[in-house]
Amino acid sequence: MNSSLKLSFAVVLGLALFGCNKNEDLGTIHGTVTYDGAPVTEGTISFRGEESGLSVSDELDAEGKFEVTAAGGIPPGTYKAFIVPPEVEVSIGPDVAPVLKPKDMPNVPKEYRSIRTTPLTAEVSIGDNEVNFELKK
Repeated sequence: MNSSLKLSFAVVLGLALFGCNKNEDLGTIHGTVTYDGAPVTEGTISFRGEESGLSVSDELDAEGKFEVTAAGGIPPGTYKAFIVPPEVEVSIGPDVAPVLKPKDMPNVPKEYRSIRTTPLTAEVSIGDNEVNFELKK
């Protein structure tokens, strides 16, 4: 199962588990991801609840901005955040179909690409939450 399918399944499962909450008991997250002062303009930012296990994500836009509203919001709590680079087709030979590999992104150091190694966290409260991340070398 590829990572996009796993992520989609986790989001659907999380929404099913938490979808019965009233919207006023939920929070949303928006913000910007930068590296060395410049926006990170490609990839997906993913958040996983440390208590709930709920995973949500959003694509970064041309200004490095994201907004996670997940059907009205997500439960309050601590979320780990990581950046998933987009996949690109890579040729491995003339008679072989290309394979998908994560794009080489020097502006997203490897530690920020995995839930296991990321130092990024976000505290989500009820209502709107702004969370900005400055990635370091």
